[in-house]
Amino acid sequence: MNLIKKRYEEKYGSIEPYVALKLQITVILALIFSILGTTLSFTFHLLNLLTLLIVFHSLNQIRTNFRNKLIKYTVTFGLIYFIAIVIPVILMERTLMISPGSMDLILIILIVFLILLVIMKSIISNKGIKGEVILSDDETAVVKTEYDLMAGLKPGKYAVKNNKAEKGDKVIVTLSKKPFQKSRPEEIKKIIK
Repeated sequence: MNLIKKRYEEKYGSIEPYVALKLQITVILALIFSILGTTLSFTFHLLNLLTLLIVFHSLNQIRTNFRNKLIKYTVTFGLIYFIAIVIPVILMERTLMISPGSMDLILIILIVFLILLVIMKSIISNKGIKGEVILSDDETAVVKTEYDLMAGLKPGKYAVKNNKAEKGDKVIVTLSKKPFQKSRPEEIKKIIK
């Protein structure tokens, strides 16, 4: 794990994308363990204690390194983690009592989970991200951004359409909102004073 952490730190200058990836993988594992715990053996539910420890460890890394982002991470991943554990248990326990052969419910649970994630992301996603202009001309600017959890945007430098921003300005940059594609910085929305 330390090797992966170091690679992320070297590539992005921060461990934040690494911690976010670790939290995402942990939530997926929690969902899988909940489904297996409900259908196969209660032992899989006990494995969720391990995923809970990983979530707490990751949030502690956020608290230590990015204190101002702790609430955002706690609310986001706390809610997603809760959904990943509770939905399979509630839906499958009720359905398996009625008809034990209805394993197609696993697919329904995964679809419901993905729909809830999309709704949640659209509700709490940023309308833009903060950045700093490092190069600019009349039409184009290069903006340096930090990692943004809700946009899923890695830290880096992005060429965007300029809106009267100059080198050194702090700006809000709008993101592309194309379905099934990663968000990408498009245009400077406003200059932050």
